[in-house]
Amino acid sequence: MDTSDTFVLIVEDDVAIADVLAAMLRENGYQVLVAYSAGMAMELLTEVRPAVMTLDAALPGISGPTLLWHIRQQEATRELPVIMISAMVHLEREIGGSVQAFLPKPFNLGEVLARVRQLAGPGARAAGA
Repeated sequence: MDTSDTFVLIVEDDVAIADVLAAMLRENGYQVLVAYSAGMAMELLTEVRPAVMTLDAALPGISGPTLLWHIRQQEATRELPVIMISAMVHLEREIGGSVQAFLPKPFNLGEVLARVRQLAGPGARAAGA
């Protein structure tokens, strides 16, 4: 299983949003993988262990909150830091302490980067690697 302090998994079904997040994180030294569905994310999490995961709530098929529940049930992913990014702001109360941060859409890229840095540390280039 591949593990990296600078690896971020983006779980987002909107390709444009995923591309913007991925580009920003890569520019700041993070390795990035994108999953466009919960199923794709679950498959990736059997192969890699990211330092942090961003999660959209409205995914096709299995929702973000349901994926989050599955992640928290698995020993290997139970402690995975998750930043939920969603326009469904009512979810912030419902998911409680299951995520480390909740950012409403539309989001500020600087805020996303600050939360990723807080949870995963600086990207490889920022750390001088």
